[in-house]
Amino acid sequence: MMMKMDPDDHASYVLLSNIYSSAGKWEEALELRRKMSEIRVKKDPGNSWLIVRDQVHQFTVGDFSHPEVDKLLNEFNLLNQQLQTVD
Repeated sequence: MMMKMDPDDHASYVLLSNIYSSAGKWEEALELRRKMSEIRVKKDPGNSWLIVRDQVHQFTVGDFSHPEVDKLLNEFNLLNQQLQTVD
């Protein structure tokens, strides 16, 4: 129903695709993503924000322009390694 109300809004497609994926319905999720491509509905890139010492740092998926990107990626890799050993 949400897709009928606003067929150009990516959010309802992504939400339904995530629901399908969570339920193990991979074919339905893939078909929905194909439909998005066919009708040219695109998902906005994800954004994240970090606040360090009262300074906001914004990151967008695929953007490596932050002045300390190498240091940040190194820290993220270390965190990821630590998480892998916890499992």
